[in-house]
Amino acid sequence: MIFSVISILVSVCFCIVVMKGSQIEPAYKTKKITSVIYNVLLISPIIATITFFILFSTVLKGRLIERSSHALIVFVLWVYGTAFYVNILKFFKNKILLFTCLIGMITSIVSAITLTPLDRYCTLMFSSIHQMAYLLGGFMIILWYITNLKYGNKKIFRK
Repeated sequence: MIFSVISILVSVCFCIVVMKGSQIEPAYKTKKITSVIYNVLLISPIIATITFFILFSTVLKGRLIERSSHALIVFVLWVYGTAFYVNILKFFKNKILLFTCLIGMITSIVSAITLTPLDRYCTLMFSSIHQMAYLLGGFMIILWYITNLKYGNKKIFRK
């Protein structure tokens, strides 16, 4: 249950960081690399969906509900960790955003690493929320997309 709360807090923290960051001009030196990483992150859920569909239909046959919800939750935590890293690169001069992004990145990555083994995920998270893990993962990815598309990288793509 604790990892469910951590996942929601990471999502909310990311939304706040992106909203505050949209008001600040990112560092000029990092605009190019952050825009590339940002574009890769935008298409990564599509690539992951195709990859996991192939894996679940061919190799990973048993425990489909646990495996698919595990893949969704861990993938979204890695996406948030990477997105926090992009914001660290963009706003390294703003100490408050830098610290918030650093804490968010560490929390996301540690949670993803902790939940990566399927048995540990089932013990720590799936046993308490079961199929609600799909709602949690869906909520997190939708919130990430909405936040990024509405507030994120406006100044990077403007010429």
